[in-house]
Amino acid sequence: MNQILSMNQQNPNFGSNYNAGGNGKRPKNSKAVKRIFIVLLIVLICILCIGLGTGLLNKSRPSGAIESEAIEDVNNIVAQQNESGDNTIASEDSTQPVIELTQQGSKLLVTAKTTTGTKLSYMMYKWDAGDETRIDATDDQTTIETTTSVSEGSHTITVMAVNENGVEANRQQTIIGIKKPKISVTKNGDYLVVSLTDDKAIVSANIMLNNKPIVLTEDRFGVPKIEFMIPMYSGANVLTITVTNQDGATETFNGQAIKSS
Repeated sequence: MNQILSMNQQNPNFGSNYNAGGNGKRPKNSKAVKRIFIVLLIVLICILCIGLGTGLLNKSRPSGAIESEAIEDVNNIVAQQNESGDNTIASEDSTQPVIELTQQGSKLLVTAKTTTGTKLSYMMYKWDAGDETRIDATDDQTTIETTTSVSEGSHTITVMAVNENGVEANRQQTIIGIKKPKISVTKNGDYLVVSLTDDKAIVSANIMLNNKPIVLTEDRFGVPKIEFMIPMYSGANVLTITVTNQDGATETFNGQAIKSS
């Protein structure tokens, strides 16, 4: 019993932080514990706030995610377009067609073509303020050519060529029309009198009477004027003459004369 009572007695060497009067106040170390508890509570609250903010950001759709999805969509499209195994993306040919003009005497050769293998759609040309002439391309055609006559004097030709992708090329050029030679045929009794004239010189003549050739010797050419007579056959005489001058211009005559028996 004395031992139990001694345990309830105040130990003079214990609890030096208490007041001497033993008024029951808490020790000074309790304030430090309280501060530590408050600090830990604030840290915990901050951690919870950060976690909550991260969750909200993850639920939103940031631009990076949208861009990533867009890139993925493009990749899917490319993959679908290249199922054959070709990983390249085909692009339309933007190269313009080429237009060439080549004067051949009184004729002009007009050429439109592509240099990359792209098909042509059509070519169109006109002289001065005249009507347009359109030539459509056939399947797989990469070149269109046509020949047009050049009138005497100065003229402007305008040409446009368009490929299958709608890419067009335009060219406008002044062409000087070369003067053609002239052919005159008259009847004198049983003969046909032929006169070939040019401002410069006659260089060749192809003459046919009833499908039979009439040949002029070489020494007859190279002069501005050539005249000769052709005897006619009995009945119909069909005469065809094609003359070329030194500029390459040509002229053609077709006619018929009747010789009485």
